[in-house]
Amino acid sequence: MEKDKGILSIDGEAAKAEDEKQPDPIDGGKSDQADKGKVNPAHTSENGESVSESPVIIKEDYSRYFDGINGCAVFYNSRANTFHIYQEEMASVRVSPCSTFKVISTLIGLEEGLVDSEESRMGYDGTIYENTTWNQDLNLKEAFQKSCVWYYRKLLDQVGEEKVKKWVDALDYGNCDISQWKGDGSVNGGAEELNGFWLESSLEISAREQTEVLARIFDGNTEFQEKYVSMLRDMMKTEDEDTCGIEIYGKTGTGQNGNHADAWYVGMTVDGEETNYFAVRLAAAKESRITGADAKNIALRIIHK
Repeated sequence: MEKDKGILSIDGEAAKAEDEKQPDPIDGGKSDQADKGKVNPAHTSENGESVSESPVIIKEDYSRYFDGINGCAVFYNSRANTFHIYQEEMASVRVSPCSTFKVISTLIGLEEGLVDSEESRMGYDGTIYENTTWNQDLNLKEAFQKSCVWYYRKLLDQVGEEKVKKWVDALDYGNCDISQWKGDGSVNGGAEELNGFWLESSLEISAREQTEVLARIFDGNTEFQEKYVSMLRDMMKTEDEDTCGIEIYGKTGTGQNGNHADAWYVGMTVDGEETNYFAVRLAAAKESRITGADAKNIALRIIHK
């Protein structure tokens, strides 16, 4: 197709007993309400496999961090099998992952051998994009951090729909629906190289599911090789141990569907040996101009509280 010039990018970038609450992964136990019932910690089956019991859901009030913006937040400690959730109903609603799916695309590209390091480059074809950082050859790390859609569109096309579907199914990623492989043309001016199943199209996932997928990946419970998971982790690094001693890793995402806008920030925090996975999602009218950067700022405020 003839490529549009100056395309605006939408996605250029988120009880041990009944009377004893699980500690908040961020503030050490300042939660407002926990589901009733005892914790059933994970145990080991007869064949040596870990058996997961029902998780503990602790309802949080993070409204003061959202400044009136409609949104939800999930923090998941997989070792304790405990979720801290703000706006539980919203956190269970599936929507497009937008650019947060680059976390998965990166691993798939590495595992399938289409890229082999952070320095793996793809050539720029000369199309002028509104996001000027895309108007050049980019390597994998640059494309991830600049959230370059054309790079990842090209990467996934080289992997192929059948293999991508295999990985999405193995991860149990939301609804696992990549049937609109090329997207529906509703974003980024309809440009083919800026549309895809992960951009306001067929693939959808909830905030809670985002944290569960991240836990499977970074806890080593997938078929992705550790060297590639480690490479991805380095690309996701957001902050060093500076203000609060917590390392933060994440990926933003922004999308518009008609008059509706979604913004994501998903990732994990590492504090010593303690890891917590998180997802913050915002939802508002298109005119609000919310972005993944807004979701990120809210997540960081919660983490640093």
